[in-house]
Amino acid sequence: MRSKMSGTSIFFIIVLFLAFFFLPQFIALYTDWLWFKSVRFESIFTVKINTQVFSSLAGALAGFIMTYINYLIAKRATKGRVVTISFQNEAMPQLDMLKHFDKIAFLVPVFMGFFIGFLFNNNWFKFLYFLNAAEFGYADPVFGKDISFYIFSLPVLEIFGNALLLILGVSLGMAAFMYILKGSVMITNRGIASEQQAKVHLSVIGGLMFLVLA
Repeated sequence: MRSKMSGTSIFFIIVLFLAFFFLPQFIALYTDWLWFKSVRFESIFTVKINTQVFSSLAGALAGFIMTYINYLIAKRATKGRVVTISFQNEAMPQLDMLKHFDKIAFLVPVFMGFFIGFLFNNNWFKFLYFLNAAEFGYADPVFGKDISFYIFSLPVLEIFGNALLLILGVSLGMAAFMYILKGSVMITNRGIASEQQAKVHLSVIGGLMFLVLA
């Protein structure tokens, strides 16, 4: 009975959480629809909604998949490990917390998918500009690019770069935390010691981050 009550409570908390965030947006969306319909501009409203939906889904999938791949690599590299806690260079009793820890760590890709989807949704107008870009016929005297590149393409590239940098940064922190907590990366008096697979994984993520920044 207690477990059923707790499950029901969690369900209602999730429903209230979703309603708190999405109900105001739904009301605003419905109000916009009524206005566009009253002036017979339903096609414009449809273009807006389609762009927002596709950009949100694309961002959410990209954020989730890329972060989940790094989560999966770190999880497989530390498969069968137990969480080890040390205090004043003395090993504490090992705790078998892997199942709970992996479930908590799995929330990172989920939240990253929501955040990147929200980021893309807020920039839907820039994506629409990019998809319907037209050349201005005037070239930049320094780089030789058409002026339209700086109006339509560059803002979208900046969004992609910032989103990718955020995904890689979160993935690096998540993977490093998993490796440290499970003993694949250890901080000793001589410095940082790590296993080969953890070193390669973290180095690749760090290298990609510097590549995005370059």
